[in-house]
Amino acid sequence: MKYIMLFTISLLCEIISAQDSIPSTSFELGYSYQQVKMNRFNQYIFDPVDFKLVKHCKNPNLAFNVRINKTFELGVYGEYQFAKNITYPIQKKLNPDFTITLIEGVSTRVLRTINTGISLTFYYDHFLGLKNHENAWDRLNLGVETNGGVGFNSYYQEDQNKTTNPIGFTSRYFKGKALHLNVGAIVEYLIIKSPLFLAIGFKGGYQFYFAETMKNKVGKEWRSASYNPETSPPINLNFSGFYYGVYLKIGK
Repeated sequence: MKYIMLFTISLLCEIISAQDSIPSTSFELGYSYQQVKMNRFNQYIFDPVDFKLVKHCKNPNLAFNVRINKTFELGVYGEYQFAKNITYPIQKKLNPDFTITLIEGVSTRVLRTINTGISLTFYYDHFLGLKNHENAWDRLNLGVETNGGVGFNSYYQEDQNKTTNPIGFTSRYFKGKALHLNVGAIVEYLIIKSPLFLAIGFKGGYQFYFAETMKNKVGKEWRSASYNPETSPPINLNFSGFYYGVYLKIGK
């Protein structure tokens, strides 16, 4: 990953030095809602009443961009896609007098991926003649965005047994790597144009997420308890799906 970052930084420096004037640079902070295809993981959840099936996740993200010219923008980005599920299953505690007390336990499940990579945006609004006049349309930027890079995904599970004293804890942790590719459309509106520019943007598209089988800390593949080589494949986290979100961009 460090070689990708070094290559990107070197490329940005070359672009800047090759221009007659310094290109526009910007910092972007956003938040997206991401649909996911967690079929294998959801099959692992044996009780969908107590544990919600994972169908979407949240995605705070940030990026640093260099607008090479009026058509292309190159950048580097990072994002944190996650889903968290906390439930309170009923546990039975046997009292000294052999009566039963019902107690709420706590079960926590966290799925996440930390993605980073390179982005390239193609702006086409000037081809539509939107920049020819000083009006509201002049503040509108339309583009197609492509992001690609690596992802580091993980799953953490913690269960608290409150029927014992002290409270009992069990946990599981698995992790894996992935490649991802996002393709989508963006719409930006310039709120402030100078001396610094401030824009609000909206984006939507599809994320392709190609994940390897997850493994625990000793390198053992994650499989369901009722594993059958013919019917139960290894479990991975698939963050593929449609996304949409909003972001703020500030730059000069």
